[in-house]
Amino acid sequence: MKKLDMKTVGKLEPNPIFKGLPQALKDPKGYKKVEKRLFEILKSDHTHKKPSAWMKCKDCQDKFTNRKSELKKIGFKSFQQYLEWRKIMDVIINKREINL
Repeated sequence: MKKLDMKTVGKLEPNPIFKGLPQALKDPKGYKKVEKRLFEILKSDHTHKKPSAWMKCKDCQDKFTNRKSELKKIGFKSFQQYLEWRKIMDVIINKREINL
């Protein structure tokens, strides 16, 4: 299988997932800051034994809704774009090789 190393990454076209993202999100240095910001929103002082209890909890659902709106404020167009951004940043930050 063909491997892609970090030396050739700079020569490739930019990933389309970055299209339309603010410059701050394209910089790997801001990754931890964004992740911490989103984590703090969901942090809770209580737990639920079942997912159904979590779904009925008004506080948890409010936090989940706030997280969605915060993703938009940060600059993501969708939750899917955020997940793809996380994968790409993980590869960049940890300097992993990508199997094509």
